Amino acid sequence: DMVYCGSNYVVSTNEGSYYSDNAGMNWFQSGFPPSIRDLEFNDIEILYGIFPGPSLSSGLWSSTDYGADWEMEFWSPAMSSVGIDCEDNIFVGWEIWAYGVAIWSPDTQELTFMNNGLPDLNVNKLTSHPFIDCANMVCCTDNGVYVITDYITGTEENEIPEAIAELSNYPNPFNPTTTISFSISRKDAKNAEIVIYNIKGQKVKQLLSSSAGQLSAGKHSVTWNGMDENRKQVSSGVYFYKLKAKNNGKNRFTKVRKMMMLK
Repeated sequence: DMVYCGSNYVVSTNEGSYYSDNAGMNWFQSGFPPSIRDLEFNDIEILYGIFPGPSLSSGLWSSTDYGADWEMEFWSPAMSSVGIDCEDNIFVGWEIWAYGVAIWSPDTQELTFMNNGLPDLNVNKLTSHPFIDCANMVCCTDNGVYVITDYITGTEENEIPEAIAELSNYPNPFNPTTTISFSISRKDAKNAEIVIYNIKGQKVKQLLSSSAGQLSAGKHSVTWNGMDENRKQVSSGVYFYKLKAKNNGKNRFTKVRKMMMLK
């Protein structure tokens, strides 16, 4: 596997895991364990990875320095995958022994198994779908692909923002500009961001950043001129815009809408 966060790259190979802090110009071998696979960063840049196999070191490991050093989260053999959803929930899966899928809580050091509706418990891959407008996890098995959305994520029901359903853009289709309108609650005004993605799920442009400062609660709008991060005009096609807000470093909600550029 290979993941990156800014200029920090981490790659796993048959000979071990390697990290780079300069976008792959130079590489260094990670410390123990010797081989980490299925790597995932969470929103606060903690890296999680699976050390596979039947040994006493097998299980879920984490790194707070972009793969240079690793610490064990918990031990369990025959693990295959790790996936992180839009609310930073950590899902893990097993490839044999019919353990299936579980959510790992670093705070309580507990596993909560989530196997209802999953007929095949031998898991090959876990991933979150970026364009489903709620917390979700996609599970790939030998028997097919399954998605879960109705799980408890730790967000209090009365904390769900009430006005995000107004997320929209006009005109749509558009050429060359469109205005994205959205509403945020008081709790979400400090940490809202809007990102544009192409149909492949690749980031095209960040229109609003949580680091840009606090917004007021209520209605807002931002205009996209159809250009990417390199100030190049994008091609015709379908694009997605994602509104996300955080609270105390954790994702509170994600909302996604679709738009079309027509030339």
